[in-house]
Amino acid sequence: MKIIYFTFDPYNKPMPKNKEALSRYHIINRCLRDYRYVTLQKLEDKCFDAFDHEISRRTLEQDIHDMRYDRNLGYYAPILYDRSQSAYRYDDPDYSIDNFPLSAHDLEALTFASAMLDQYRNMEIISDFAGAVQKILDAMKIRRSLLKEPGRQVVGFENFPVNGGSEWLTVILDSILGRKALSIEHHRFDSNEVHHHVVHPYFLKEYGNRWYLVGWQAAHKRIQSFGLERILELKVLPEEPFFDSGFDPVKYYQHAIGVIVTDDKPEKITLRFTAKQGKYILTQPIHSSQETVSESPESIVIRVRLTANYEFISMILGWGPDVEVVAPEAFRLKVKQMVADMLKQY
Repeated sequence: MKIIYFTFDPYNKPMPKNKEALSRYHIINRCLRDYRYVTLQKLEDKCFDAFDHEISRRTLEQDIHDMRYDRNLGYYAPILYDRSQSAYRYDDPDYSIDNFPLSAHDLEALTFASAMLDQYRNMEIISDFAGAVQKILDAMKIRRSLLKEPGRQVVGFENFPVNGGSEWLTVILDSILGRKALSIEHHRFDSNEVHHHVVHPYFLKEYGNRWYLVGWQAAHKRIQSFGLERILELKVLPEEPFFDSGFDPVKYYQHAIGVIVTDDKPEKITLRFTAKQGKYILTQPIHSSQETVSESPESIVIRVRLTANYEFISMILGWGPDVEVVAPEAFRLKVKQMVADMLKQY
């Protein structure tokens, strides 16, 4: 996969020295957000994992200085050095360079970049990201209109919190393409322990505004998914023989919604929606296998063929009284029991 970068600077304003420098700023920011104290050694290790080559302490010290004082960057990051810990920390725990507002120059550059994306949106290299490209184009169109009358609140954006883990994207993608195994330290939500895994990476999947690494877990000899925001450490294992299981992402996810894939066989599941909710389901199908069984003024019945994983059940419960599981009977009783258990909470 070849990544194309567009650079535009209408005001000839100095930008970060290079793309790697900008990446280092984000690595430093992530470490200062994730850890109470961050040593230079920790930053060296994180940068080595990201770039696969050493970054000198002098460079990192200069990066921290620039994040603090460089007017061209404009971060003015509240980074303090704690001599008792021999480490750095954020004086303001809520600070993040990801929350830094865009300047007029940045908006102009984004406007140019969005116009470039619009011009090439049908090219194969961009078509896979059509949804994301369209959202950028819509945002820039709205932004230009709002600038005509600043201060008025007439548009409400769907805001998602900034999730961590994006700093691992490049090294994971390079490892997938280069067929290199990875060593990761991963913290599951349902456990207080950090688990070590050797993973042979096959696929990067986005779902629910989160990124997941999908690969062969060597110890358990199975395909497993790992949320990137829960990866605490990641190292490339160039000497580890790469295991190719013949993973096919299309086949692997064909009967699943979301990320979780179970060993259960897919089954035909029939759902009856209220007419109002059903119209939403018809215009935005929940799965590629969706077919319409019947329509009436009172209800719309659809059928899907998939495995009833956690994500699918969560969708059903989220629709509340606007949906009824018609078949199969075992799944209907399972959802009924979950609804009964929910009522016990109230």
